[in-house]
Amino acid sequence: MSTVTADQTTGWHFVCHRLRFVLGSKIVAATLLLPIASCTFPVPYTSTNTTVHVEVDLYSGRPNPGWDLLDADARRFIELLDALPAAFPDAGGGLTSAEGLGYRGLKVEIESGDQLRRIRIAGGVVHVEEAEASRQRSDPGRVLEQWLLRTGEQYLGAELLRYLLQQATEQGPGGG
Repeated sequence: MSTVTADQTTGWHFVCHRLRFVLGSKIVAATLLLPIASCTFPVPYTSTNTTVHVEVDLYSGRPNPGWDLLDADARRFIELLDALPAAFPDAGGGLTSAEGLGYRGLKVEIESGDQLRRIRIAGGVVHVEEAEASRQRSDPGRVLEQWLLRTGEQYLGAELLRYLLQQATEQGPGGG
């Protein structure tokens, strides 16, 4: 019998883990779980092997500011990310604004063991790439983007943080 940790008792990971355990049979599992087999499961967060690195896509020709989230912030970021609604490709959004000068959004990498999620947050759209799958999520009101910027206050400084928050507030969907 498998053991379920506290971190695994929320979200799809828990549901799918329990369904696989209960169903047991590969044929039954394949038939009944086919609709959810294509969903991307969140990377489970464990503070011992998970790193969440944030980079502000801002400068051209010099290093962008970046920082690693503290454990509590990393856990909260993953919860917020996994709770975002799906975005549809034809909805447009900030990912087309990743070119040009000035603030272009955030790049986040979540590394957990041998799993890596690369995330781009810009203009109200969150693009997540992991393993062999990618998906887009919507960040209504750019709440996640602004929250993430605030976690970097000590690395960005008050003046730069104020500028970035202003950009993340004034730029509507589409980043401009």
